[in-house]
Amino acid sequence: MTLKIVAPSHAGTENTLNEWALWQLSPMAFACDGVIAFLQEMSTRIMRSHTCREHSELVALAFWLREASTRQMLGEYPANTFKALGTVVHFTPANVDTMFIYSWVCSLLAGNKNVVRVSSRSGDVQAEILAVLNEVFAKPDYRDIAGRNVFIQYQHDVTEGTDYTASLCQQADARILWGGDDSVNAIRQFPCKPRCRDISFADRYSASLIDAGAVSQEYTAQQAMRLLLKDIAPYEQQACSSPRVLFWLGSAESLSQFLTVARTLPLAQDDVSVTTKNEQLITVQSVQLTTNVNQVINAGPLCAIECEAFDESLLVYHVGRQVLLCQCVDSINKIADEMSARLQTLSYFGVPKEALVKFIGQPSITGIDRVVPLGRALEFAPQWDGYELISQLARRVVIE
Repeated sequence: MTLKIVAPSHAGTENTLNEWALWQLSPMAFACDGVIAFLQEMSTRIMRSHTCREHSELVALAFWLREASTRQMLGEYPANTFKALGTVVHFTPANVDTMFIYSWVCSLLAGNKNVVRVSSRSGDVQAEILAVLNEVFAKPDYRDIAGRNVFIQYQHDVTEGTDYTASLCQQADARILWGGDDSVNAIRQFPCKPRCRDISFADRYSASLIDAGAVSQEYTAQQAMRLLLKDIAPYEQQACSSPRVLFWLGSAESLSQFLTVARTLPLAQDDVSVTTKNEQLITVQSVQLTTNVNQVINAGPLCAIECEAFDESLLVYHVGRQVLLCQCVDSINKIADEMSARLQTLSYFGVPKEALVKFIGQPSITGIDRVVPLGRALEFAPQWDGYELISQLARRVVIE
């Protein structure tokens, strides 16, 4: 496919990429009031849309875009000491429909101009976001913002697409690279400005940590299960922050008892498709051929595979579908050796925060960029994958 501008819808395609007016425009101010108002308008329109409200991820996005939320995010940055980098080019993922908007918002708040390549394979959620974007871009009050931001689609693995990528990289003052390791490395091969900043979000996975003692009562077990499913159900576990691994502080018997709670909850996911069950079975068989499996627990929408020991290589068989690779341990310190640099988010339930702080402080732990309560693994924040996105997408001016 040739390059297609999907937002702003009134931008037109009469000029070639290198002739866009955007390149000649100056950036905006850091933490601009007009941008904050623009994001609030997006939030309001999402919440007023019956179609948008049918998607929990869009409701979460609308809440995050509120003025109160953005001003809180910006509160830690001293006024008049940060300036935009210039133009940020975003190469965004196809596996999570809302992710492209989060990194773009961080760059927009920093005052940057933005070119965002969105996937042509995404679904209804992306289409709803783009529709809202086009509605707000069309308002006269936001003409300056619309002129400095463009969302595009093109097929990147053909000659014409390679030319587009090369041209965008040459113009970029920063590149945000989402995707697998191979995708990130492929884009890095394209020449860019000497001072161009690369922020890469490559292959990562996430895990949960639950203390059996904290879920021994029916009420707390149901509470923890609801939170666990909240982290697992969206995006078919394809988001980097979706837990695929469960470290269980307790016995195998208590793990089995906890997981059966999923059968008792009135969940929309209860009507699990035959395709999902077949995919779960294939994953189980693949893991059983590779390592020692103590038990397999099918509980409602969940399929839990309790391994004698978790190994990161097992993740090659994990294709989502609400599968959990589990390991039972008697101490939090027993899992330190299992956590590689690829582990992004650790969500927890029933583990004291001070114990987690001490645990994360161990020099041997090279992974884990986020530690959040169970149920909040998918909540985006400007602090992501170890980056402070807003400050990384700006330059700080020091006046002495």
